[in-house]
Amino acid sequence: MNDIKLQIILTGGRIDSIWDKGVDEIVVSPHSVIPGFFKDLGLTLPIIFTEICMKDSSQIDDEDRKKMLEAIEKSDTPKIILTHGTYTMLDTAKYLQKNLKRKYAIVILVGA
Repeated sequence: MNDIKLQIILTGGRIDSIWDKGVDEIVVSPHSVIPGFFKDLGLTLPIIFTEICMKDSSQIDDEDRKKMLEAIEKSDTPKIILTHGTYTMLDTAKYLQKNLKRKYAIVILVGA
């Protein structure tokens, strides 16, 4: 295992949304703003960020979930945070529970 202590897998959702004046509503950012928040904190903990997709969770499908699963399976850190919108978070949690072969990882799904 290398020195990476935490992996954050990014999928969009309200936690990674911005106000778009052009359409006068909240939309998912084209790229995650979360890595910048961690950088601003000045943490020394090694973190790797993996952007899977940037979607409202109502748009997340099994192909996206498969990519999330693959990122978790390939990760060499036992601590993973998966950002996700709340609308289909339970569907993703069930998918991961059913398909995840890696049993010694802590995977936390978090949304806003």
